[in-house]
Amino acid sequence: MSNSLEIMFLGATETVTGSCTALKFSNEKETHFYLVDIGEYQSEQRNEQGMAWLAKNAKRIEGIFVTHAHYDHVGYLPELVMKYGFTGTIYCTIPTGQLMKAILEDSLKIKGSTYCINEVCAKIKFCTLDNFTGKFYTLCDDFRVTLLNSAHILGSMEYTFNWKVNDKWGNITFSGDIGSNSKRGYSNILLKEFQSPYFNSETGRINIVLESTYGNRIRNKENLFDRKISKLTEILKDAHANNRPVIIPAFALNRSQEILLDLFYFSCAQRISLKNSRIWTLNKYRSITGTQKTDAVDEQIRQAIASILKDNGFDEAIGWKMRLCDFPENIQLEIEQVIHKYSVGFKKAHALNVKTYSNLMSKINKIYREHILTSSIKKDGTLGFKYLSKVFFEKFELSNLSAEDMLKQAKDLIDEILSNALELKKIDKIGSGFQIIVSSSGMCDDGKVMELLKKYLPDENAVIILTGYQAKNTNGYYLKNLQNYSDIEKLNKELYNLDGLRLFEVKCKIIDLSEFYSGHADQDMLVEYITGDSEYPNNYPTKVFLNHGQADTKDMLKERLELQENIKVEIPEVLHWYNLDTWEQYKEECKIEQKNVLVNDIKRIDFEDITILVPNHYDYEQTIQKIKNLSENFLPYHTCGKNSSSPKILA
Repeated sequence: MSNSLEIMFLGATETVTGSCTALKFSNEKETHFYLVDIGEYQSEQRNEQGMAWLAKNAKRIEGIFVTHAHYDHVGYLPELVMKYGFTGTIYCTIPTGQLMKAILEDSLKIKGSTYCINEVCAKIKFCTLDNFTGKFYTLCDDFRVTLLNSAHILGSMEYTFNWKVNDKWGNITFSGDIGSNSKRGYSNILLKEFQSPYFNSETGRINIVLESTYGNRIRNKENLFDRKISKLTEILKDAHANNRPVIIPAFALNRSQEILLDLFYFSCAQRISLKNSRIWTLNKYRSITGTQKTDAVDEQIRQAIASILKDNGFDEAIGWKMRLCDFPENIQLEIEQVIHKYSVGFKKAHALNVKTYSNLMSKINKIYREHILTSSIKKDGTLGFKYLSKVFFEKFELSNLSAEDMLKQAKDLIDEILSNALELKKIDKIGSGFQIIVSSSGMCDDGKVMELLKKYLPDENAVIILTGYQAKNTNGYYLKNLQNYSDIEKLNKELYNLDGLRLFEVKCKIIDLSEFYSGHADQDMLVEYITGDSEYPNNYPTKVFLNHGQADTKDMLKERLELQENIKVEIPEVLHWYNLDTWEQYKEECKIEQKNVLVNDIKRIDFEDITILVPNHYDYEQTIQKIKNLSENFLPYHTCGKNSSSPKILA
């Protein structure tokens, strides 16, 4: 028996969440099982067949390769460990390991779990592969793995597995989620471009598992980042002029960091514009004194300017009211140098009155500050950054500095961006008027943003900015499509977990900026990922397995990819093993255990005048949500009103 590698899709075959794929490497002596990702489903139906296979085989799995730390790629790990006995190794980068623990700790608390993330981690091992980007890590005889940067979030990676077949190395690449930055354009300036797979093969063929989240969309990528900042500027200037609070629901992992960077960059652009015109007055620095709270940096700026005025014989009361351009040139330069010295040349985020409201976001910000500047020396002797985009250095005019100065100023900027926004602890500390609050979660269905939505959705002076994908039937989905509903539909629709608030009560301004904040590659980028470009083309016969996408999305991407003669696309089925040497497939039978329901195993749920009996082993939260969904669709209006009783459960 020669070596062989087979893969089987256990999740994300018909959805964009729940990513999980099994690998089976066999040789003459033994068989090894691994997984790529172990994701949970979010607002989508679980694949019960895949879950049944995981429950049955958890103890046989030797390791899990985590592409990145998003919940739909790691969320099922605690259950696999604590319920089904997985004790193998987690393979990932250092940032992914830290981010994953933070994400899972938060989710276990939200679920009210009886165990914590430390108990989960105590039962498994971690192997970090940061040093194996472009190098091979041997898993066992004739089976190895290497990594490439997928640029989706901090620490995200693609995995390429090699196995030896008749003295030749075969290969398969798992894309994970591919980021939205490439040679075609940048949607953000935080992360680098994604890397395409290695287009070489000793066996004469290539295998790729490709995500397809936005396989049906093509963005206008021309000046995408600049257009985003221009739109953000328009929104924030209007909000400031009308004293409006701005609420930005955002995913705590990566989207929030991107938004904080954009807000900081916006403030930089405003400062640079004012500075170049030299028409602003010094009063802005005087106004930070008195009853208003300030930080040490602002106080240093104020004192330094006061000292310049005094040393040059200006009456302080008059000097503070003068425009910068009214001073002699030497004093103008002196004042600008002071501002540059104490604020790294840019206006700080909190000067825009930016606040964050998310415990998880604070933990993730700390991890980003620790790892985003990970660097190494390149072949040409220059400093290279593993995660941080070159556009970041260009936009902040750091590219021409010495390596030492570039690193120092970049670190100062990252620290300022991710630590200077005011972190709110309680909603009653928010205040009123113009302010920008970034809070999780991005789909407006859970997290601390729920408190903000209760307060600001009915406020016609408030602004809510949506910044990402909104899954169907989430609060974010209904808010995004608010204008598409009739008055009676708005009256009928009660938003989830918002104390009975209905769509017709939403009076704030809803602005959707998700076109600028996608973290996924579009169709053009996905095609380029597979085909390469003129400089580095893929000319090999290639089998592409599409996952992590809706059915229509995969169909459209398949049609586009197969315009290339060397590419064949497979839309995989769950529990089908695909042999990567022969491209043949077969189905593995895996029965879903049905629990016999006895009288003592039944619980009763009373909802209004309806009694529902369900098995005890049914998930309580999911059962309640399904009852609420059914009630909204089928029960009369009066049974779903604000004053209606909540479902009651009786043993």
